[in-house]
Amino acid sequence: MKPILFAVLFSLSALAQAPPQDEISTLQTQLERGQTILKDGPNLARYRMEDADLALPAEGVQRVVFMGDSITDAWGRQYGKFFPGKPYVNRGKHRS
Repeated sequence: MKPILFAVLFSLSALAQAPPQDEISTLQTQLERGQTILKDGPNLARYRMEDADLALPAEGVQRVVFMGDSITDAWGRQYGKFFPGKPYVNRGKHRS
């Protein structure tokens, strides 16, 4: 009787130590996000790709850059284009 009980307890112990795959995926995502934040805490690289794609303004045109919080960030992303035809650039700050 004791060997059977030991085998059952050992099997349950082994199962309890293996986290489910979805939990592993969640933890991996959280780890990667944490590493990204540690590497770029103030989120300076947020607009790196958009800045690289941004052409220089035409000669004589003065560009306006909107800098702000998540409200500024949402302009033109969630609620449509603001100031169409103007050389304005949105650089709000938001971290999801």
